[in-house]
Amino acid sequence: QAGASPLYLRHAMQALVEERRVRIAGVTFDGRQDALGTLVDGQPIMLRREPWNLYDSLAVSVSTLSGDSLGYVPRTDNAYFQAHELQFGWVVSVGEVADADVLGAIVESLPDLMPAAVSPFPWERLPLAAAAAREPSPPAPISGRRHVSLQQQRPRLMLLQQQQHRQQQRTGQGGQQQEQAQPSQQPSAQQQEQQLRNAVGSARWEVLAASAWARARGACEVTGLPHTSGRLHLLPVWTYNEDARAAQLRRLALVCEEVVLVSRALSLPPGSRDLSIAAHAACCINGWYSDVGSPHIEAADREGPAAAALRNPHWVQHLECMRALHERILAESWAIDVQGAALQL
Repeated sequence: QAGASPLYLRHAMQALVEERRVRIAGVTFDGRQDALGTLVDGQPIMLRREPWNLYDSLAVSVSTLSGDSLGYVPRTDNAYFQAHELQFGWVVSVGEVADADVLGAIVESLPDLMPAAVSPFPWERLPLAAAAAREPSPPAPISGRRHVSLQQQRPRLMLLQQQQHRQQQRTGQGGQQQEQAQPSQQPSAQQQEQQLRNAVGSARWEVLAASAWARARGACEVTGLPHTSGRLHLLPVWTYNEDARAAQLRRLALVCEEVVLVSRALSLPPGSRDLSIAAHAACCINGWYSDVGSPHIEAADREGPAAAALRNPHWVQHLECMRALHERILAESWAIDVQGAALQL
């Protein structure tokens, strides 16, 4: 229904898709028993694809919302969790494994539904990727399609980053004042979209956009809100490749305004109305309220967001986990690959 709250529509979508339940594998490695010992039934968890994993390109890791590793989805079930780069679920049960002196856990999720997640993407670095992509590249392969590999791209990105940093030092008014001014310099959603379009190139952008509309069938991928609402936007979906230290554009997704706000949460002013809307939307969409009932859903529209959502522990954990990844990306100077997505279409 065009007049319904998108978050109410999401609640209806959840009743139509199949839940997938798995027993976490690899629970005895890398200190995961300690993390498993903190779990409780019903606790939200996070699942992330790892296409760079050397042992299994379909690997899906399982962790707490704070990022503590719990293990992996078993290989036999990986195929069910490939639709989205990041997903959320919940703990069904946790306890000692029969005939073994170790803890184990069973988790469940809705792998076919796209979640509402905070993006750690470093938008301040995107102009560097755009500049690198515009520089001359090696001859195209036999297929005729141009590709800028991460190894080729990284030296140019590093050089451009150093030049930009020196320019900021010459024109800035001191480190403390620059840090205070940074929040106001974050690009708006429209500016982010234009930056990405410039980096990808108009021709590739049109291909990605057409693919997003076809995939979503003219409705929000997350909530099912129809395009007739006039509130749908194109949102980039990134893979954060820890092995190559690169943020790689996978595709564009067609989503509603609330999902865009969730994605942009790290750039929203603390305590702002938009941040309240983002927190409330994420809690409703991802099932992070302890009592996911009609009062929350009906109050989920933009006119009445629940300010209490900003204090929801699951929202806080996810937000801080993505903030930590954002800071890591900046500190380690990850590359930004906007070319790969077009090659996959």
